[in-house]
Amino acid sequence: MHMVLAAVLVCFGCGSGSTEGDPQVGGVEVEEPRSPEVDSSEVFDGDVPAVRSALLSFTNQPPAWSPEAFEETYDFVAQHADMIAHFMDDGVPWGEALAGRPFSDTLEKLIADRAAARRPGQKVLLAINPVSTNRNDLALYFGDTSGLPLPAEWAGKTWEHPEVAVAYLAYVRRLAEALEPDYLSYAFEINSNWIGRPESEWRAFLSFLEQVHDGLRESFPHTPLVLEVVVGDDEYMEPRWRHTEPLFEFADVISISTYPYIFDSVAGNEARVPADWFERLALRVGDRPLAVQETGFLGGDFTHPELGVSIPGRGRVLVPGTPETQAEYVRFLLAEAQRLDFEFVNWWVWQDLDRLWDLIQGQGIFADPMAAQWNRTGMRDAEGEPRPALGIWDAWLAVPVE
Repeated sequence: MHMVLAAVLVCFGCGSGSTEGDPQVGGVEVEEPRSPEVDSSEVFDGDVPAVRSALLSFTNQPPAWSPEAFEETYDFVAQHADMIAHFMDDGVPWGEALAGRPFSDTLEKLIADRAAARRPGQKVLLAINPVSTNRNDLALYFGDTSGLPLPAEWAGKTWEHPEVAVAYLAYVRRLAEALEPDYLSYAFEINSNWIGRPESEWRAFLSFLEQVHDGLRESFPHTPLVLEVVVGDDEYMEPRWRHTEPLFEFADVISISTYPYIFDSVAGNEARVPADWFERLALRVGDRPLAVQETGFLGGDFTHPELGVSIPGRGRVLVPGTPETQAEYVRFLLAEAQRLDFEFVNWWVWQDLDRLWDLIQGQGIFADPMAAQWNRTGMRDAEGEPRPALGIWDAWLAVPVE
């Protein structure tokens, strides 16, 4: 549920790859002890298979906003993953896409930078979203910058308007032609926020998805089309299954967005993830393959200025976390990906985002404190020291994909 992060960082075009005018960001002091460099054989207490089913991937989310941070990100992903994930969740150039006009210089540079960053032999997951951060209305506008209000001629359009599907389909086609993805996710987290909305809106959205799916299948017959759904605990999922199962017919692969630690049933149970966390969806999708499009787990305490419990020396802890609980989740995640034959697993934040967070705070931009959770979900801490989870991840990466 990275939507909070996207909303906070939208002014920076988070993860865009654009380095023009990037501010230089200093380091931060890390209070929690850092995990030492650990050989993967010392931290993985289960069997690594002879071959694995899932590609391993990281998102191109830099830990700071500088040319060096972007280059470091691309280097890290090339060394620790089979695939890089490019997320486009910060607006759509609706009018330009509909009319076939050039995109803004900002967006064109973003696309070109991401295409140029691809390393030889590296696979690409391209994830694009037509919905806004509330996950049911049209995405905002990407003009000279991202996350702008919709232009007047688009402000009143809804999912049933014929131009919406035509414009979005054109946008996705242009991005896919430029980035040549191995997996094309054309909408994500789209089951999360329809409760209480009119049934007519939901039906119109399903019709929109059908039009986009059919158009993309015609244009890219050999590229797997992906839709992403949120997976949570039983209390969260029970009212959302009706907005989840109808999506299956519009994708070749159903992918998952899940951050289990945010659910009380996990956070309040010593960070133990229920054994059927992924299987509950697998039992419903039939023959369609599954994947994890975005996930993460706390490697340190998630603190909040107002919520949680004040603990001396640790701040106000909203959700506790340790390198060990993160490592245990990675063990579980990859074992389940193997057991359930997932296509890929993408980890959202490769390194803690403290420096980026400090930049936002220092510039006086409103930042929802809930977004600070991503300051503790990296497989490396804010100063670049690896957590044990990375050793487990690399142990799996070392075996071939079947």
